Amino acid sequence: RIHRLEPELRDTLAVASVEGEEFTAQVVARVHQMEEEQILCRLSRSLEARHQLVTEQGQVASAAGRLARYRFGHALVQNYLYQHLGLGERQLLHGRVAAALEELHAGDTDAFAVQLAHHWLAAGDEGRAFKYLVQAAENAGRMYAHAQVVDHYSHALELAARVPQDTRSLAAVYRGRGRAHETLGQFEAARAGHESALQLGRVGGERQVQWQALVDLGRLWASRDYARTRGFFEQALDLARQSGDPARVATSLNWLGTWLRRRLTVRVIGDVVLTLRHDAFEASVGHDMSFFDEFQSGRIISRITSDTEEFSQVVLLVTDLIGQMLLVLILTTVLFFVSWQLTLTLLALTPFVFLLALGFRRAARYVTRKGFRAIAEVN
Repeated sequence: RIHRLEPELRDTLAVASVEGEEFTAQVVARVHQMEEEQILCRLSRSLEARHQLVTEQGQVASAAGRLARYRFGHALVQNYLYQHLGLGERQLLHGRVAAALEELHAGDTDAFAVQLAHHWLAAGDEGRAFKYLVQAAENAGRMYAHAQVVDHYSHALELAARVPQDTRSLAAVYRGRGRAHETLGQFEAARAGHESALQLGRVGGERQVQWQALVDLGRLWASRDYARTRGFFEQALDLARQSGDPARVATSLNWLGTWLRRRLTVRVIGDVVLTLRHDAFEASVGHDMSFFDEFQSGRIISRITSDTEEFSQVVLLVTDLIGQMLLVLILTTVLFFVSWQLTLTLLALTPFVFLLALGFRRAARYVTRKGFRAIAEVN
């Protein structure tokens, strides 16, 4: 069927096969350097209506206007045409297809980042492929597709081994992949990513990269070994002071202060809870045996343990609330000196935010109670 086609129709399909099983008429027109009307006529009247080799899929919006999308009638047709192109011809056409896609979707290439990375890689331009793989990973992260984030960043790092990248770009890739591993619960892989970013920053003399990596490592270790977290935050604070950046210094102090506050709070609460449990158990042991005929020892132990645990959680919540209120007070004071008009506007919106929070609290309480009741029934 393909060999019975006129040469110009075979050429049109060959170019379309490079874009993929689905392709864009305007891309084919730009690669052929022909008028869109002529290409659309070939696709609709000849290749679809007469030969039934392609099917129109409708139109999509782009920066250049409405684009006509088509699909090969069978994947074997697209594959046959693509495989019969020479290697040099494929490479050249992939570059032209990528350039056409960039032109048609100028300023809005997010949805086509994976496709552009594929075409530039096939065209031999690994630098541009690296750029679009990073963009594809960022897009996947915004859609919470963290496994895809890891895949795209890993592919980008493979290219970076062949195409040198600046320290900040490469560190950002390691950091992005580390954050994705962290979200997926893969601690060791996340730690390796942040440590690689830290090493890159040290070798390249990039204090910003080092500082960010230290903060990320501190945050990561907070879920595994809270004692190790302090060292990372202290190093980040030292780097921030050396750089003289007030924002970094403030962020480092915030992280370190939060660590110290929570560490001290947990230690104090832990001591109080331990004392409460000790006293409660001592009091229960002091009762005569008739008491345990009425109240089972297992229920007593469970009640003491759960009540003291809830007490510790309440104290933690209260201390966090006090800390947040102090932070709000400080920020409000600073904002007032920056712009009193905006500060008053913000304060005027506070009642609405408060009412919204109350509504959420009521809904959360209802759901939490249902959960507790279900757990109680199971127990």
